[in-house]
Amino acid sequence: MTEPEDPTRHESLNTAPKASPARRDEGAKSAGEYIGGYRIVGRLGEGGMGLVYEAEQALPRRRVALKIVRGGAFADPTHALLLEREAQALARLRHAGIAAVYEAGRTDDGLGFFAMELVQGPTLSAYLETQSPKLSPAEVRRRLQLFRRIADAVHYAHLRGVIHCDLKPSNIVVTSETVAEGKLPETKILDFGLARVIDAEARDASRTTELGVLSGTLAYMSPEQTRGNPDEIDLRADVYALGVVLYEMLTGERPYRLSGLSLHEALAVIVSELPRPLRQAYPGAGTLDPDIATIVHTALEKDPTRRYASAAALSGDIECFLTSRPISSRPSTVGYRLRRFVQRNRILVGSGVAIFLTLAGGVAVSTRFGLREAEQRQIAERARDDLGTVAAFQAEMLQRVDPEVAGREMLRSLRARLEESAQRQQGASAATASELAALDRTLSALNSTDLARDILDHNILQPAAEAVTENFAQRPAIETRLRESLGRTYLNLGSFDQAEGQAKRLLELLDQGASEDPQTKVAALRLGGRVAERLGKFDEAKSRFERAASAAGVFGQESPEALAVRTDLASLAWRAGRYDEAEAIATPTLATCEKVLGPDSLTTLDVLNVSATLALSRGRFEEAARAYSRVLETHRRVLGPDRRETVGVMNNLAVVYWRMKRYSNAETLLTEAIEVHRRQLGEDHPTTLNALGTLALVYSDQGRHADAAALHRRILELRQRSLGEAHPSTLRSMNNLAVALTGLKSYEEAAAIFARLIAMYVQLQLQNDPGFAIAIHSRGELNIARRNWSAARADLERACAVYAKLGHANLEQAKMQLADVVSKLER
Repeated sequence: MTEPEDPTRHESLNTAPKASPARRDEGAKSAGEYIGGYRIVGRLGEGGMGLVYEAEQALPRRRVALKIVRGGAFADPTHALLLEREAQALARLRHAGIAAVYEAGRTDDGLGFFAMELVQGPTLSAYLETQSPKLSPAEVRRRLQLFRRIADAVHYAHLRGVIHCDLKPSNIVVTSETVAEGKLPETKILDFGLARVIDAEARDASRTTELGVLSGTLAYMSPEQTRGNPDEIDLRADVYALGVVLYEMLTGERPYRLSGLSLHEALAVIVSELPRPLRQAYPGAGTLDPDIATIVHTALEKDPTRRYASAAALSGDIECFLTSRPISSRPSTVGYRLRRFVQRNRILVGSGVAIFLTLAGGVAVSTRFGLREAEQRQIAERARDDLGTVAAFQAEMLQRVDPEVAGREMLRSLRARLEESAQRQQGASAATASELAALDRTLSALNSTDLARDILDHNILQPAAEAVTENFAQRPAIETRLRESLGRTYLNLGSFDQAEGQAKRLLELLDQGASEDPQTKVAALRLGGRVAERLGKFDEAKSRFERAASAAGVFGQESPEALAVRTDLASLAWRAGRYDEAEAIATPTLATCEKVLGPDSLTTLDVLNVSATLALSRGRFEEAARAYSRVLETHRRVLGPDRRETVGVMNNLAVVYWRMKRYSNAETLLTEAIEVHRRQLGEDHPTTLNALGTLALVYSDQGRHADAAALHRRILELRQRSLGEAHPSTLRSMNNLAVALTGLKSYEEAAAIFARLIAMYVQLQLQNDPGFAIAIHSRGELNIARRNWSAARADLERACAVYAKLGHANLEQAKMQLADVVSKLER
């Protein structure tokens, strides 16, 4: 019995071009006629080499797209050869992004045909026409992600010796079912009829029919392809065509205007003229990022040696852009690497810079940034003379801690503030310039989010905390606000122990009457409660949240502050296994939020997220899926697809899909969420580990126990190192690893982990915790696998007792397993 991870709180068919009218070919068929074993249903259209029908295969029973060579038994030999080659090439490909071939052959009357997967949906061109022509940055990123799917499918074909040679939007179908879902759709590449098999024998056999022949669609042909010499053509011809497709996806136009030109003139343009700059053709709002233009124009290089060497290299540079890493096709200067580092680590750099700016703006400045001790005292002294200015400045900086807001402009603000300080302070400019250069070198050299977090902690957050202690011991109101900022930053980074240190100091300050501002009190107490909750200290968390609720009472019971605290209490009750209490708080709170704050309020969505989690825990999966889907849709619309809150709900919905055995849906959501978490938070951040843990559960349920065990083992190591042995998340990872090992039949290791895990729950006096019940239940399943029926019965009976107290969704399954074990014992 695996334990789920913590939820996060916060019309063209197989043909191109379309059918030509008014011509009856000798090979044309009517509905009801047969070709081979296929009954014709209707005509879909025709391509350059043949007619395409929708047909029905008797065994296995399925609809297919059936392509035949125009002309019947008297078909042109070249077209017949190309058709056969398409079948041979496609038969080697098994990829979700490529239409599969099922059968190829000839009928008794000499008619060549092949049957392939029937793909329904608009072509890429038709699909993009339905999207907004004014591209936003989010839509550009979405189209780049869609293009990567196409490029990756092409690379798959290249690895198996197949070049398409006629890639174009009309040969790419956006499947109907994924369009309807409103998410990033799936694509399938059609018509490998011009594909060249790279193998030497096939190439030699085909040379006489290809030499000097233009094969392909002119607007998407590479310069070397226009010359018609097959020896010049390799997989980089497809890379060029992908460049044209990407240009068209981003602009709605092609890089060359060939309409009205003769064939000779059009060929001359392709071979000798430069394409229109992408940035001139771009129809979106604002300025197109230079890296995107560099990627597109590198793919469109006329000289194949200057082009991307493969579709994978092209896709890789797009991934680098999407993850804010330096692209390979651009010179890697220090300034360029620095900008990409800041974009990639917005939560880290942004949080650290926000704290640093707070101190540099007259609060305190670390000596490591070049200001002498005397100057620090002067700056701090000026800040003490204007409490209101410092507080206002701090409030502004708190808005910039969020990873989606902080970034390049924050770094520029930091540099500007340092330079301004250097100009004001005699003799400090040289030191500041030196420190700025050192900062540039340090940031540009960083290769991982984990390293960035470590440097941020040691070079900015720790000095900032020391500066707060030194400079504001006598100004508790300012210290309270700064401690809350530091604690929230540590919490966002997943550094719970450091966040707890700030939270404890905040409680001391509040107990001493440091601040009379109720808003500050509520924020500080909620922070303390969230930190304690993440550390598994549920009683402390409840005490802090209850104090926050009392402080929020001054705003009224229907105020945003009071509703937010009640949401905190509902989430805590769920996490502690007190489901009835959680539901008693969440249900009326949700109704009040919807009435007072509206359905799109973040507080409303937060409590709806908690309600969905309760439904999941009680086994009401459809209800949970509906609620999570509503939260996700609103977050995407209001906050954006890459916001931390949005991606967190994706993980929660994936858990529901896992429990509903909708594994492909779960894996799709998790893969997207993990990519964003790794980019923004790092591999070992608790949020990333939650998503990875859920993915491992999906692997287990699909019988991929080795993959699941390896992932659970890695997660356990990271959690033991960062959270300690007794943290609830660490205990959950121990259980899930043991379950995966049971699936691998590594019974001895699994038993040893279960023994240690259950002993820890007893030592921690958590025998009524849902995690304890799941661990006992899981060990019972191990004993069933080992056919140790007596031990299995004892474990399952004990698990059922705890489940019954909690009203847990696992109770029914445990009862059924117990009944089966008892029947075996009695027999």
